[in-house]
Amino acid sequence: MDYNGFKYKSNGKKNGVCYYVCSSPNMVCKGSLKRTNDGTVIECKRHIHDAYVDVDDRLKYNFRQHLLERSTSETTNLRNIYDEEAIRTPDAARVYSWPTAESSMRKARAKNTPVLPATLRGLGETLDENRQKYKCGNHQFYQEWIFDDQGKCHLMFGCPELVNIVVSSGGTELHADGTFKVVPSRPKCRQLFIIHLIIQNHSIPICYVLMESKTQEAYTKVLNRFKVIFQNVQPSVIMTDYERGLRNAFAITYPEAELVSCYFHYVQSLWKNIKKMQLTAYLRHNEHGKMCLKMMMVLALLPANEIEDGFQDIKDYALVNDVNMARFFTYFSSFWLVQIGPQVFSVYGKPRRTNNNIESFHNKLKDKFQVSHPNLWTVLGHLQNLSQSQHVVINQFNRGLQITRSVKFKYIINSRRIKMCTEKLTLGIITRKEFLLQCSYTVNGYLEREANWARFIENDDNAIEENLPMQLLNNNAIPLIRDNPESDNEDRPNFAEDGPLFDNDNAIEENLPMQLLNNNAIPLIRDNPESDNEDRPNFAEDGPLFDNGKYKIIYF
Repeated sequence: MDYNGFKYKSNGKKNGVCYYVCSSPNMVCKGSLKRTNDGTVIECKRHIHDAYVDVDDRLKYNFRQHLLERSTSETTNLRNIYDEEAIRTPDAARVYSWPTAESSMRKARAKNTPVLPATLRGLGETLDENRQKYKCGNHQFYQEWIFDDQGKCHLMFGCPELVNIVVSSGGTELHADGTFKVVPSRPKCRQLFIIHLIIQNHSIPICYVLMESKTQEAYTKVLNRFKVIFQNVQPSVIMTDYERGLRNAFAITYPEAELVSCYFHYVQSLWKNIKKMQLTAYLRHNEHGKMCLKMMMVLALLPANEIEDGFQDIKDYALVNDVNMARFFTYFSSFWLVQIGPQVFSVYGKPRRTNNNIESFHNKLKDKFQVSHPNLWTVLGHLQNLSQSQHVVINQFNRGLQITRSVKFKYIINSRRIKMCTEKLTLGIITRKEFLLQCSYTVNGYLEREANWARFIENDDNAIEENLPMQLLNNNAIPLIRDNPESDNEDRPNFAEDGPLFDNDNAIEENLPMQLLNNNAIPLIRDNPESDNEDRPNFAEDGPLFDNGKYKIIYF
């Protein structure tokens, strides 16, 4: 205790009165005081020394108290807390090091953390007794615990008000996936299963389920209870990965919804099997083999009834070019064509082909917790805060604010390429094999990143940038980027860095290539006064993709 510049230590308590004696170091002092029940401090004996203020002690005391407060109230890694405060108050950190502070910080955090239940059922019983502990606004965030027939327990969390708002805003597209990365270290869980609804091209997490099992029966039980609790959720489209139990459970629970699989998981699975079969080195030095793989990856962009024929086109291409990928072709045929089925993994004509929004959400969760398996109470507290924050996001939507960054140009380019090729295939302008060859460029970035093939490219002039829009231009057109000396290199889109797909068909289409042109360049078609009006193509009658012998039409 500090009082009037003197330090005191406790000397006992009697009849509600606390007694203190001088604790100054390096001397014996009989100075003392007492504090009564009402907080009044009375000095009893005088000190034999003057009052003093030890600057280092004061800095150390305040620094330590701040560290303990943050350790108790936050879930941030303790070392990160210390480092942040040390940067803010370096003078205090000079007299109070991390090894000295660590023990006190850990004890403070442990003292304020409830005992962990041994099982999810124990957690459910605890939450049933204290339902007010986790709320989202005025509504219960914790819903219930669910038992399946195998005796496995699952706990469901979600805000009914948030669900109602999202559904009333037009949320009918549902995405679902699970993650093991952020499940609590105790009690034992198989995964955190998360359900999202899409509104205004933005993903809103609405339900979180801690699950002890990942069987079809477990998913069915959970989804049945989800359907009962959130009755107004009536999805028209459901996107998942290729987990069979999860897909079957959704088909049983929502038979009227269209089930769609994630294109990215398809591409990722093919690449994982290429590595498993140790074909990466072979493909790195075999351009025809690499093209076979890329065409296999874009097979899912074909209509389901044309995928088997497309697969045969790829095998014929491999045979003609002496590509030895028989083992990989056998795997694809037996697994994707027979077990999964083209009607499941085809994303032909789908406006949204991936659930990368969920993968991104999982990564943000992991970054937030900063550890792979955080404390249970930390997880639940953060999920509660996430649910509350989504109300803010909805309000921002309603005010017309932009919530996320604009879609990157490279993603729009990939999406437009896929759409152009799809329309040309539908109109019969290109063959199925030509469709696969042209769409193969959309996975270049993913492969170069995953396989690190970019460093083996011998001539940058063959990189994808020059081939992307130029193949559709008239021979006399101004090059978009590479051959324009006044073009700013810093503004070039980097098509080789990021992954395959990843589309946003709601992006602005008008004038997309024009923004890449130098200001002095001749407009491609529409605004060129020297162009003969009689020879201009009729966009309204002929559609966006055709060649009339004089013009190569660009449609982005």
